[in-house]
Amino acid sequence: MLARMFRLQCELVCEVSQLLLLLAMEPPAAQRKPAHTRLLESFGGGETTRQRGGHIGESLRLLLQSLTLAVRRRHLPALYALEGDLRPLLDDSQRQLLSRLVQQVETRQRAER
Repeated sequence: MLARMFRLQCELVCEVSQLLLLLAMEPPAAQRKPAHTRLLESFGGGETTRQRGGHIGESLRLLLQSLTLAVRRRHLPALYALEGDLRPLLDDSQRQLLSRLVQQVETRQRAER
């Protein structure tokens, strides 16, 4: 039982980290692996009730879905709010990834002006 809980926690950490990395990298659809596409779609496709294997709680799933949409739309006010909401739920490395992601979106938005 304890080993299963540990494995689920590791899968959750990996899934969240992978999502943050994919959002930061913005790989073109043609270059994404199918697993990466599925992950991005699961957080960007409006699947609010779906929980992959039950690993992610509903509130974290909704925050990550909102983050995915905010990054895609380069909506900085939403990103700043979500960063504050997500920080307590993430580990140190994920918080660093999130901060870098927000910085990248800021840079991209400035470049588009």
